[in-house]
Amino acid sequence: MRKKLSLHKQDIIAAFDKVAETYDAAAFVEQEVGARLLERLAYFNLRPKRILDIGCSTATFTQQLQNLYPNASIIALDISLQMLNFATTRTSNISFCCADVEQLPFAAHSFDLIIANCCFMWLEDWSKLITNLTRVFAKDGLVFFSYYGPNTLTNIGLENKWLDAYSLSNLVGTNFKDPVIETENITFQYHKLRDLLQDLHDTGTCTFDANINFPQLELPISATFEIIYCHAWDNGLNQYKDAEGKVYIPVEAISFTQK
Repeated sequence: MRKKLSLHKQDIIAAFDKVAETYDAAAFVEQEVGARLLERLAYFNLRPKRILDIGCSTATFTQQLQNLYPNASIIALDISLQMLNFATTRTSNISFCCADVEQLPFAAHSFDLIIANCCFMWLEDWSKLITNLTRVFAKDGLVFFSYYGPNTLTNIGLENKWLDAYSLSNLVGTNFKDPVIETENITFQYHKLRDLLQDLHDTGTCTFDANINFPQLELPISATFEIIYCHAWDNGLNQYKDAEGKVYIPVEAISFTQK
């Protein structure tokens, strides 16, 4: 039985459903981070057969991923059906799946490359994400993702509970092999604060209470985004935890040697 989405998840879906048609025009921050993520990925000598792109939105990033790995089979996943409906009108040879990353509907060991660009900020439970990733991870697979850190847009009073690099390092380091975490601050200059707020709205990144008073809406502003990048490898045993926290290692992942 499929679990019900929380009210928080329903709010996220509603927000992204509304901005499917405006997303690309406003998402140049996500597009810039995605380009930098792919530059890092290109350094690896990978020949993935099966790729999962998590939080694909309108599939702009997925198409670039397809160009990098033209022989791979790619599934693009998003929780917003409207985003996926828009994405399917502009690309081919990519399979789409509407699902929650905390409840991935795939068989064990399905993907040898799992990638996500700027979409893990809205997770309710990182442990569920890790559980799902380790379950669908193929042997010797690579996970690679980016997301906004908690120091993003603090100059305009953005409050969030986004995971910081130190906490991420502890979490990933206990579940994956050879994790590497980088942080980068990217600053964009806006002619008006109003334009920045509009972009945040049109990408579904965040909304602000109507009662908040921004007295300098027409003045220029520097918008600094803290970007956290992480890549890590399969831990070699494909172990994963069930809903009760019990650890399982598939028999086929265990090798035996005779003396």
